[in-house]
Amino acid sequence: MSKKSLAILTLTPPVQASLRQLGEHLTIARKRRGESRRVWATRIGVHGTEATLVNAMSEHRLFGLTQEQAEQAISQVSSCVDDWKTDFKSCGVTERDIDTLTAQIDRPFLRDQRRQ
Repeated sequence: MSKKSLAILTLTPPVQASLRQLGEHLTIARKRRGESRRVWATRIGVHGTEATLVNAMSEHRLFGLTQEQAEQAISQVSSCVDDWKTDFKSCGVTERDIDTLTAQIDRPFLRDQRRQ
């Protein structure tokens, strides 16, 4: 069983609602396809495990979203992720851990996609 994160408590109600709705849409889409969580954990879009927003957007209909709704959801999540260091610091994450996470979360390839 996964451990519940305390970071969720720092999110604003609209962001929490968006994430909850996204989770519900993901569950519906996964069940419609008859796929396990394990299969979905390794798949993002029509381009398999390619970690791009284009790939993620390629399956927006599976989540019951229009192209515009999917773009809005990505914009909301991107704006939250852009300020992740401040949020993590306020939750007591150490500088060492933040440095380790920076190598993944803020690597140029991902950071540039968030800002497009």
